[in-house]
Amino acid sequence: MASPAKPSWAVEPAAHVEAMLVLGEPPGNLHFRLDLPGKAAYKLGRMAETADIHIQNAAASRLHAIIGHHKNGGLCIVDQNSANGTFIDGERIAGNAVVPIKDGMSMRFGDGEEYKTVIVDKRVDAKEDFLSGLSGYDATEEETPKASKVSKGAEQSDPERDRRRSRSRDRDRDRERDRERDRERDRDYGRD
Repeated sequence: MASPAKPSWAVEPAAHVEAMLVLGEPPGNLHFRLDLPGKAAYKLGRMAETADIHIQNAAASRLHAIIGHHKNGGLCIVDQNSANGTFIDGERIAGNAVVPIKDGMSMRFGDGEEYKTVIVDKRVDAKEDFLSGLSGYDATEEETPKASKVSKGAEQSDPERDRRRSRSRDRDRDRERDRERDRERDRDYGRD
């Protein structure tokens, strides 16, 4: 069976995008990078010889799905008419349909384990775009100093803002740990 060429809509990933599929829960989870320079699309399947991401599940097809960077700037997945289907957030997607992927989505290939998507846009204005999608977020409130009874120099406590900052710090720390692990692995593979 000939391996399909990269989809016509797939382009090299933008430099401001970090993306990966994560299998399992920390510690010991597996990360599959989806943002390698020069790599527009990734083949997923149980046939390790031809898959960029090997799905170790008998219910997965040899070439189960393709994930690629769409020319519109987002990530998309296409099920390759697999026998047991590709599921996004519990819903089976149609074969050969180009389906957008968003951060935090869950994916299953056949009846296999659940993967999570992690997609980060590193542009400065992307933070504003992301935050504006959060329930109850008001950009004018966040960016404009508030008149308050708090003495000068003291900051009002905002539990939701604190949780967002904490999650952001955790993600940054995890990404840095993953990058360091990738650098160490690359150094190890570079040696004979």
